[in-house]
Amino acid sequence: MTIDVKASAKFANMGVFCAFLVVCMHVGGVFEKGTVGWWLSEITRGGFSRMAVPYFFLASGFFLAGHVGETGWWGREVKKRIFTLLVPLVFWCVIGSLWAALWTAGANHLAGRPLGHDIPFCNGQWLPGVGILWFIRNLFLLVIVSKAIVWLIDCVGWLWVAVCFLVYWSVYTCLNPVAPELAWQEFLVYGFSLEGLTYFSLGMFLRMKHVDLQTVSSPGKVLTMFLIGLPLLAMSLLANLTLQAPMAGLMVNFRHFCLPFLIVAVWSLMPEKQPVKWLAGAAFPVYILHGMVNTPVVILLKRVTFLDATIVYLLKWLIAFAVCVIIAYAVHKHLPRLSRVVFGGR
Repeated sequence: MTIDVKASAKFANMGVFCAFLVVCMHVGGVFEKGTVGWWLSEITRGGFSRMAVPYFFLASGFFLAGHVGETGWWGREVKKRIFTLLVPLVFWCVIGSLWAALWTAGANHLAGRPLGHDIPFCNGQWLPGVGILWFIRNLFLLVIVSKAIVWLIDCVGWLWVAVCFLVYWSVYTCLNPVAPELAWQEFLVYGFSLEGLTYFSLGMFLRMKHVDLQTVSSPGKVLTMFLIGLPLLAMSLLANLTLQAPMAGLMVNFRHFCLPFLIVAVWSLMPEKQPVKWLAGAAFPVYILHGMVNTPVVILLKRVTFLDATIVYLLKWLIAFAVCVIIAYAVHKHLPRLSRVVFGGR
């Protein structure tokens, strides 16, 4: 099944929007519970932003499934992802390690410590497969097992996706929502993500079973998705406000139940025209760059004491996203060959 022009535009616009949400997820902001800033942070960073990574897994599975059935499709797709995923991952892990070392050395200088004190070379934040770029390695692993996913979808259809969601929801509901405490928990979140497997499988299922994506765009269905998703999200946010640990932590994970409904509703509202040139293709570069860009933006804005903390939170989000887009566009325009290597995308 080919993708029509309108659906293709929706995918592109949703990708840019979710890249914007990924930046929001990691800029952070510390607020007292119940304040305006706290609610804004919870609704955006702790709520809507959580749909970004699941959407990227879903879209990746959807596009990959478009090649299923072609002669030699699996080997060709794995080879392609070596250049479009693994090469950028290794490159940016090295750049990220040097970047982190530079900022650590600067902090050491200001604190009067030796410049080389605790330099985080290849630390957990940038080591391939973990930290902020964990999504890329997980996506490559899912491409590796995609042949098995195709077989399962062919054999049991929607039941495979249903089982994935059941296991994913069950496991994640019992996890610490921020930092899994046990090795097996961390593996299921970042090592070989159950969330990634679930949404990647859903994307493949939608493409393989020729589901008409335009059928979910009617106003009634969009409203229904919001009416289901928003109360579940509200339960998660209210629990975080009113309950004490560990119950608050468990209830926060209700957000995982609301994400499929919110993804569908928001995707349906996306414009059916391709994004402007300077935004087109920015989603993957923004994801790669935002961790490094966030650091100086957050540090600099912390020194702006005359602005309200809520305003600073929004500025960090907007400025970091804008800087990432500018860098991505500049590299693409002036160094197109380099851009194809370091911003491989799908």
